[in-house]
Amino acid sequence: MCLGVIGKVVEVDEKTKLAKVDVGGAIIQADSSFEDVSVGDYVVVHAGVIISKSTEEDYRLREEIFKAIGY
Repeated sequence: MCLGVIGKVVEVDEKTKLAKVDVGGAIIQADSSFEDVSVGDYVVVHAGVIISKSTEEDYRLREEIFKAIGY
């Protein structure tokens, strides 16, 4: 099973379509070719690709769940 993670876009390179995404404090690089994203958007990243946009509420809920399980 694979897991998509929710993060916040902190930078987008329009030329390469690569975005930097903050996922719980870790900055990862993800391909944004399939979704039109901007800095500040919340997104779901799976296998290095942004597969959809999300909401701040979903992001906060993920943070709460991870804290509750000690992750």
